[in-house]
Amino acid sequence: MNSRKHKLTVAGPRSSLCCGKNRQATHGACHSLIVDQREVVRLWMKNRRPTRESAIGVDLAKNWNSQWSVSGGSFNPEDSNYIGVGPFSEPETRSVSRYIETIGPNLAGLLSFRAFGQRLLIPFAHSSEPMYNYNDMITIGRRAMGSLAVKYNTQYLVGTSRDVHDGSTGTIADWTKHRFNPPVVATYQLRDTIWGYTLPVNQNVKPISKGVKFCANKTVDETVLYLAEYVSVLSSPQDKNQLESFLNKTDIKFVITIPNIQELIDREKVATYTRSDLRSMTWNTYYKMEDINAWLDDLVSRYPSIVTPIVGGTTIEGREIKGIKISHGSGRKAVFVEGGIHAREWISIATVCYITNELLTNNDAETRAAAVDFDWYIFPVTNPDGYIFSHEVNRMWRKNRRPIGNQFGVDLNRNWNNNWLVAGSSSNPAADNYAGIGPFSEPESRTLSTYMRGIGDKIDLYLSFHSFGHLLLLPFGNTTQPIANYHDAMNIGRRAMGALSVRYGTKYVTGNIAEAIYLATGGSIDWVKEHLNVPLVYCYELRDNGTHGFLLPAEQILPNSQEVMDSVIDLIHQAKRFGYMSGAPDLKASFLIVVALISSLIF
Repeated sequence: MNSRKHKLTVAGPRSSLCCGKNRQATHGACHSLIVDQREVVRLWMKNRRPTRESAIGVDLAKNWNSQWSVSGGSFNPEDSNYIGVGPFSEPETRSVSRYIETIGPNLAGLLSFRAFGQRLLIPFAHSSEPMYNYNDMITIGRRAMGSLAVKYNTQYLVGTSRDVHDGSTGTIADWTKHRFNPPVVATYQLRDTIWGYTLPVNQNVKPISKGVKFCANKTVDETVLYLAEYVSVLSSPQDKNQLESFLNKTDIKFVITIPNIQELIDREKVATYTRSDLRSMTWNTYYKMEDINAWLDDLVSRYPSIVTPIVGGTTIEGREIKGIKISHGSGRKAVFVEGGIHAREWISIATVCYITNELLTNNDAETRAAAVDFDWYIFPVTNPDGYIFSHEVNRMWRKNRRPIGNQFGVDLNRNWNNNWLVAGSSSNPAADNYAGIGPFSEPESRTLSTYMRGIGDKIDLYLSFHSFGHLLLLPFGNTTQPIANYHDAMNIGRRAMGALSVRYGTKYVTGNIAEAIYLATGGSIDWVKEHLNVPLVYCYELRDNGTHGFLLPAEQILPNSQEVMDSVIDLIHQAKRFGYMSGAPDLKASFLIVVALISSLIF
């Protein structure tokens, strides 16, 4: 950017723009409008031009000379979105445009503020094509909305008006972008999505997140109760009537989301990977263990100078925990990625495979920088025995396959040596969350932890993938206290979840395990944080929010994986902003460009 001083224009509601040559007349018009809004019609949105005997006003938001009348407006003067007799027919828009003309060459940006809907709109409304610096603005916008979400977790969508709003043309933002092409032009559609234009004045109250905690000292064990938004219950056909009767008698509201879960299982898409054909690994179907291993082997063959095979450990049935390392040279810090520790969470495995593929094939500058600047240790399936069993015998299987009397399996994500068996786990071998006979009793968790210790001082970021619930979890699961670098991790995580929400509007809640979901100890991320002291540790609970649960339809694999990849790249970007994960020059450079732009704006 050159040495000239630049200006940022900020426009408020079109109904209160007051910039005309005749100051007295213009102020009078504004005063009249304010009186009309507050004392006559609270929901008035136009100016006060008499158009005919029974109709007054033009929608100033649609009266600008940029694709005027193309979409989103009306030619009927009685409608609230009446666009006038022509572009700039109104003195308000005409006079403000003249003022902007005088500073246009120095404009670095324009921000327009409106209500409601929680959107950040980027030009242009008449087309979905990526015009001008659209791609840069999407990146800048989603990061800004990630920052916006930090304080109260308010989620905004980012995109053109045509893509994420009503597609109305003739706006100040589109006119300014087309006329002067300043780098940053955006329109905020502010809170909220419920109250609309009558937003209560107390909307600075932090919303309640999932898993609001209530403690009751009912027993010596200090039982902790949770009030959650919902609880998912799976019932056998023979118990269905009894369950519904109990819920009705106790006035517990319920919705049957899946009447016949077996039908859903029978319809699941599972494909076969074709050996030596990397293109046959697609993102609209699930794969069995042998197919995933074959694909990993083919990646090693296809990228011999970058990808090497690694083995993280062994299973109770003697299988290897296979993975790959992606490295573009020595001396780099590492990102550790693992999925599939709970066998039935197939989407976690598909997501890890998708991330792997993106790191090797995507030519986007930031994705390439992330792939090149760090060593990636990736294990798609850390519970191979259980995953195979979930395909061949019991689709809803969660644990490994250790025989325990007439029962089978230990929950591997309750078996790590960190507050083992303290909360959220069971000592009953029949339970899904059975923690085993002791910490690291299972070869899967024990050998994988040994492998991690060998590279622990290299790991800057640890990512564990689970389903379901739309959550980004931080350590720890035994307390809601902000331990270690909790505040930095929260800030980074929430901003990255803002980036995740941009593509499809999926909203994640960020918090430590105990505050965001429930008390649960003995998991991998708590052990990694405390024993390896990894700076940033997160666990994703992926799609969805309970409608399909663990049986996420295959058609959601790609959108889920795309939005997660967006967030992983932004995690790295935000981590660098907060002083973590040093050594990614391309990402650092892109951030400095944004900083240089912002620092040059004069308000």
